[in-house]
Amino acid sequence: VKRLYGRRLDDAMPRPVPGTEGGTQPFFSPDGAWLGFWSDGRLEKIPPDGGTAQALCEISEPYGATWSSRGEIVFGSGNGLFVVQASGGIPGRRAPGDGGGAGVAPRGECDQPRRRR
Repeated sequence: VKRLYGRRLDDAMPRPVPGTEGGTQPFFSPDGAWLGFWSDGRLEKIPPDGGTAQALCEISEPYGATWSSRGEIVFGSGNGLFVVQASGGIPGRRAPGDGGGAGVAPRGECDQPRRRR
């Protein structure tokens, strides 16, 4: 069974994260309180130590994701770039440079804080 594994910094042994069966492409919330991942065409989140996964949305052809400090998850798909609230909902299409304030892409760039002057 495919699942996600994690390990504590003080323990060299990786352990399966309960509730992530079928999970791929993991990423963390900015505060580390949640682990996001894809499973069977769904974006899900779970506490890092495991538990019951919460489905956030469904999408075909998922590709990467990043969790912004504003509580949004931006992800790619074969159909473009999308955003959904970290609490779940219907994903909306995100156009490059749409003024959302986050310099995000599904892979590579991460949410960058704005510089204060």
